Amino acid sequence: MLQAMLLVSAAGAPSSGSWISTGSMSSPHGGTATLLHDGTVLVAGGLVATSVATAELYDPKTGSWSTVGSMSTPREGHTATLLHNGMVLVTGGFDQMACFPNCTPPVFATAELYDPKTGTWSATGSMTSARAQHTAILLHDGKVLVAGGFSNTEVLSSAEIYDSKSGIWMPTGTMSNARFFHTANQLHGGEPLVSGGYDNDGSALATAELYDRKTGTWSATGSMNTPRGVHEAVLLHDGKVLVAGGVNVPFPPPHGFPGLASAELYDRKTGTWSTTGNMTSARFVHTLTLLHDGQVLAAGGEDMDVSVLQSAELYEPKTESWSATPNMTTPRAGHTATLLHNGDVLVAGGFFIGTALETAELYEP
Repeated sequence: MLQAMLLVSAAGAPSSGSWISTGSMSSPHGGTATLLHDGTVLVAGGLVATSVATAELYDPKTGSWSTVGSMSTPREGHTATLLHNGMVLVTGGFDQMACFPNCTPPVFATAELYDPKTGTWSATGSMTSARAQHTAILLHDGKVLVAGGFSNTEVLSSAEIYDSKSGIWMPTGTMSNARFFHTANQLHGGEPLVSGGYDNDGSALATAELYDRKTGTWSATGSMNTPRGVHEAVLLHDGKVLVAGGVNVPFPPPHGFPGLASAELYDRKTGTWSTTGNMTSARFVHTLTLLHDGQVLAAGGEDMDVSVLQSAELYEPKTESWSATPNMTTPRAGHTATLLHNGDVLVAGGFFIGTALETAELYEP
């Protein structure tokens, strides 16, 4: 049963901002969304009734979607990274429905490149390990760091580097914790930070680690105050990392996924985490988007199994507090959120109580 959609912020009336519907995709997607250099948005893959290989482009100038070439493999739980040359690297993932219900869904080591000039995909080197629900970060030198995730047999602590010039993957240092459903952010100093997630035992992690690009090694940094996975994290303008929401019950949960409302900040200068204001609503499989003015938009998600949220809220770093902003036009979770060049946020796809969504909407600050 659908629960209450909005918990009113202690700060009072909703903040400014509005949601408007925009063009719908030709088919539902719950995959990845990537802002291309020309300002269009590429959405690829995801789970609908089955895992999909299709991809579409959103044009902010017309508010419409157009189909482009399909990936060679249906994928969900994959990553998509915009390279310096304008191409998009998609890695790993799995095909939930490939052999359902007779076997474990296959996890992929393959990777593909999308070329915006031709609207087509081509194969590139395969990763050294098959992985899904991992993270990928574009490093300052143009290489891509992929870390963690799960394979067909285990949760991974391994990491590897993609060289876009050669199309080859090379193993790099191993994390101290195997993890999936974690987050990864590149700090202002260039160091990638991974935080939280779930380990091989299905326990939520509070630990965090930093990757040293010069030595190719990982080192522990301060742990979060709350173990969490399936959370979201953004790098703020002041260089701190904001982590919000997620869940911390054992995975898979015995009695459903109760979401977290708590949030915390990582300070690169001290290597420590501090609690910050709680969201007005507990959320997981939501989105966090850093706006041009430095505020952070949290949108949708779930607060408990099958309790899909329509609400949205804003985090103000100066006061470390959250305030309600108007509801989305549609309740949704597992969607994508992309900051456009004009400052609007495109929210697309996702699901609502088992129904995959084709709709999209824009948040205008």
